[in-house]
Amino acid sequence: MCTRTHQHSVCQLRGMWIATVLGIDWPTAGAPVEQQKQEYLALLDAAVDMKLNAIVSQVRPTADVFWPSPYEPWSLYIIGEQGRDPEVPQV
Repeated sequence: MCTRTHQHSVCQLRGMWIATVLGIDWPTAGAPVEQQKQEYLALLDAAVDMKLNAIVSQVRPTADVFWPSPYEPWSLYIIGEQGRDPEVPQV
């Protein structure tokens, strides 16, 4: 709990929104998984450099997902095609 005795920086929310719709901030659609991981880590490193204390990462931009799910398809913003698993090579 923040009180008047706390320094302002302790009580402030200083955050970053990582937008995924249309790849505004992340990820680069169609990029290899490892590149997308590195891009995400670079955003987190930038947040540390800016001394931010919160990250809001949008993970369901169009009723699809950025993780394996038995219920929803893979996001088209991950690989460029909705429903295609990024770990499965395209034939």
